[in-house]
Amino acid sequence: MTQDVGLLESEEVLSERRGSCGELAILSIALMRHKGIPARYAKGYLYTGSSFVAHAWGEAYVPGSGWVPFDAGTGEFGLMSAAHVKVMHGADPTLTQDTIVYNDADSSFEKEVYME
Repeated sequence: MTQDVGLLESEEVLSERRGSCGELAILSIALMRHKGIPARYAKGYLYTGSSFVAHAWGEAYVPGSGWVPFDAGTGEFGLMSAAHVKVMHGADPTLTQDTIVYNDADSSFEKEVYME
């Protein structure tokens, strides 16, 4: 799948096998949820080798392991490259614009910050 800029419906993303990182994440999350797998939207930055760009991916809940990241755009699942910098996550991608969940080096610590 390739990443393109634009707003595509999930049906188009699936049939045309293309979409932005956010569109790919939303489709992947919807497919996982359809199969009964809890999944959420993650947002942050991806280092491209010369700069950081806004990026989105998903996370699936795996009992015994917790939230496991997956990126349909880069083809990564489980162990993400160090190029991914997570800033926030949420069940609904539209809500991640208003709520930030900060993750520090100790993955057990989370602090929610609500923005007006």
